[in-house]
Amino acid sequence: MPTAAQLKPSTMKPEVCVLVDMRHQAEQRGHTQPLGRLLYLTTDHGTIQFPVVNVVNGEGIGPDLAAYLVPESASAPGVAPVADLNTLIVLGAWMGLPPIRHDSTIACPKCRTDCDSCDGSGKKQCQGYGCGGRGTVDGKWRPCPGENCSAATGKINAAGCDTCHNSGHVAEQNPCPMCNATGKMTCPRCKGTGKIATGYQGGQVPGFSKEKNRMVIPPQCAACNGTTWYEGFAEQEVEKFTNAVLTRDRSVYAVLGPIRSFVISDVVTRHTRIFDVTPDAMGDFMVLLVPATKGLLRKAYLVGGVVREKLAAAGRK
Repeated sequence: MPTAAQLKPSTMKPEVCVLVDMRHQAEQRGHTQPLGRLLYLTTDHGTIQFPVVNVVNGEGIGPDLAAYLVPESASAPGVAPVADLNTLIVLGAWMGLPPIRHDSTIACPKCRTDCDSCDGSGKKQCQGYGCGGRGTVDGKWRPCPGENCSAATGKINAAGCDTCHNSGHVAEQNPCPMCNATGKMTCPRCKGTGKIATGYQGGQVPGFSKEKNRMVIPPQCAACNGTTWYEGFAEQEVEKFTNAVLTRDRSVYAVLGPIRSFVISDVVTRHTRIFDVTPDAMGDFMVLLVPATKGLLRKAYLVGGVVREKLAAAGRK
């Protein structure tokens, strides 16, 4: 598949312009019913994520979505307003795709201290089954090679055998595969580095203070936010999700999709709501039109497709 940069821009079709204008005017006139904050979109080219940044109340950083509120129903006396889920509106200005946090397998370098399992050596007594630091593990049982015992005579030494302790058999001693017969294994806690991250500033750990006569919790490490793993962020590339590029007047839009499903955090309950998307009567899937020009605060639009909520997944009857 060609990249977004390689896609040849095409003029936005009149029917798509109508859909865009309808959504723009609905937001301008207040003909909207807020649904919730977008958490992610599942597309044929991967998942576009808008992660939660506040785990206490589930606050996400995605755009808010609303359904089109049919004006006639909103103004009719005694009639409940009708919200059209198949006309979804992206509220506010499009701020672009947020970077996604990735925790690496590397312990945070800002809060490291000596490993408490191996005392900072990176090695510890082998924990391999049957080894326990001997460097060997039992293999097959063989006739005892002791003096006048079963290997030579076929029977246990009548005078007693210190080799097999009068059992007549001894196990082969094979090199332990975990420690390579050294009796010392790589420390699993620090992965042999001799260092672990504590999640607290400067590698400190919680402990009892005699001076204060209480437990003292050090400040959380700012580099890893207390996770102990090195934190990094990776940009979500719009090009990865771009199916086409459309132009309208002087505006250029990247077409992200096709969208197969999306998830929102309900504006009232904060419950997760999951929606499936199928093709509409014209055979078109839902797509997200986003401004392709960087640095300009413009609008984004969800157009096409038929939306159906997964009520069971949403936890409602």
